Amino acid sequence: MKQLFLISGLLFFTFTINAQINLEHTFTPTNPFYWFQTNTKGTMYYELPDTLTNQLKIYNEDYSLYKSVTIPRPKGYTSTVSLISEQLFNTNTSIEFICSFSKNSPTITTKIILYDENANVIKDFGTFNLYTTLYLTNHVVGKTKLVICKSYTSYTYDIYSLTGSMPNSAPELKI
Repeated sequence: MKQLFLISGLLFFTFTINAQINLEHTFTPTNPFYWFQTNTKGTMYYELPDTLTNQLKIYNEDYSLYKSVTIPRPKGYTSTVSLISEQLFNTNTSIEFICSFSKNSPTITTKIILYDENANVIKDFGTFNLYTTLYLTNHVVGKTKLVICKSYTSYTYDIYSLTGSMPNSAPELKI
């Protein structure tokens, strides 16, 4: 009788453990897929733009499509999206993101542009004849900085003060 109770208890425990994890949604993107935290919209998801459509797809917390943004990629460049956020670079509730465009021929060239969710340019950081690295830091509460390292050899840094702030859950970021 004790064995029957023990086996029943183990079976119940096994089914209880399995019931605590449930698949919510499956994405099948054609490009890498990430998420970010916002201040007013919760967790959002995004799929990096492909080289054919140049569309950045942004999804709501409930997995519905929030917006497809067509990024105006310069001819001959590849693109990468980083630092996608809300209220980081400005104080409105628009989603904003940095696009790094690069090409390797005839020399290494990188363009960095900050866009909003409507593909409007918020800030054009310029074109550099080298690779760049972006940092986001919040060492002093309420004072978020964007740091662009423009060279690995001469260590030239441009530091920008941002009007917005990182979401409470966001740590220091290095992209």
